[in-house]
Amino acid sequence: MTSLQAMAAADLVLFNGKVFTAEPGQGLVQAVAVQDGKILQVGTDAQINALADEAHPAHRPGGKVLMPGMIDTHSHPVVAAFDSMGATLLDEVKPLPELEQWIIEQDRAGRARAGDVISIAGVSSAYWENSRQLGLRFNQGRWADQPLVFSGIDGHTGWANNAMLKRLKIDAALVESLSESERSYVGHEKDFTPTGYFAESRWDQVRSQIPPPTPQVMLQAAREAVRVNNQYGVTA
Repeated sequence: MTSLQAMAAADLVLFNGKVFTAEPGQGLVQAVAVQDGKILQVGTDAQINALADEAHPAHRPGGKVLMPGMIDTHSHPVVAAFDSMGATLLDEVKPLPELEQWIIEQDRAGRARAGDVISIAGVSSAYWENSRQLGLRFNQGRWADQPLVFSGIDGHTGWANNAMLKRLKIDAALVESLSESERSYVGHEKDFTPTGYFAESRWDQVRSQIPPPTPQVMLQAAREAVRVNNQYGVTA
């Protein structure tokens, strides 16, 4: 579309910002013109300001960054239903002493075990920034020989303590042997010692070793997922 056509069509003009385009060579520009929710033109303030008129004045983002929205609409209904049947944090962030006590209580109530592994679901990603602190608390004392796994609420990340890593034979030598791309999915120190954090394909490999639920439990979880989906009008 030519600039003249854009001038006649633009119904929203944003300028004096930092517009991220994701286009090689012009990752950031100053302004953008939009029509019916579609981007017509990006460029300098002078170029794009010319597209505003009295009916559609220009708006100033105040130097802030404007970027495409990232909307991820996929879900894990059966996994979420299964998680709800056990020990789940539901994205709540607890101080570590309180978290430890809560896990102990969940285990005593019979909600936290998958085989001999204590498995906690619905864990907030806020915990991953403190992987070392998780290790300091959950790699000693009662946890030294007790496999413990935290499954992220996003379904793509998680954390395992040293007892679980030992069982899975995940150590510094293994991390160092990974390709650079695979290693990026493993939290580790400079000497490649794993911190317990995993993402994407590497997390899939960790959680695949958590003892699976019985077929009866999975069937119950599937039925619960269908019930909730129907209740809220969710379609696959």
